[in-house]
Amino acid sequence: MIGIIDATVDGFTETRMGCLPIPILFVLGVLVGDWLWGDTGALWGAGIGLLLGLVLFGVFILKLRRRR
Repeated sequence: MIGIIDATVDGFTETRMGCLPIPILFVLGVLVGDWLWGDTGALWGAGIGLLLGLVLFGVFILKLRRRR
């Protein structure tokens, strides 16, 4: 799910990305892994990209919650 969150701070509206890094990093991991190491590299790249995307999404959620 790709989402955009609108938050109003002091009358200004900020638009931030939601979980967009997850599918982007997943696909980039597959492509780079496949290009460098073939099928096995594509699998490792997919896993690393998915993990990195989830970590970045978690950091985003933590930063969003701390603003309140």
